[in-house]
Amino acid sequence: MDCACATGHPTLATGTGSGRRIWRRDRLHNIAEHSSRRDRGYKTSWIQVTGSAGFLLATVVIFAARALIGPEAFANWGWRVPFEFSLILLAVSIWIRFKLDESPVYLKMKAAGQVSKAPLTETFAEPRHLKDMFILGCK
Repeated sequence: MDCACATGHPTLATGTGSGRRIWRRDRLHNIAEHSSRRDRGYKTSWIQVTGSAGFLLATVVIFAARALIGPEAFANWGWRVPFEFSLILLAVSIWIRFKLDESPVYLKMKAAGQVSKAPLTETFAEPRHLKDMFILGCK
């Protein structure tokens, strides 16, 4: 259950949950395509671990910031500290993403000329894609 859903924001929960599922699916495909058959399951299982570890780390950072500066200061200005810390993590994640190689499947499609020239236009202009997006959004 998403945190936003527990606090009464179902729209935010739906968007957050859908984005997280899509992001996890993309990472899963990327890791699976770059792994050998022997260790594919082990490597893709780390995706679930990192999600839980991220929530745990976020909780530890919040509690540490609150303990270091005190509850009153945390309520006034200290709540910004964890968000500023996350900017460092964002920069690291972007750096890692740019260092990754494209998947072998994408490289084969690109070499064969099967990559879309206008993916957004094709996605939103074709009714069958809209149907697929509606179905995915309702899950």
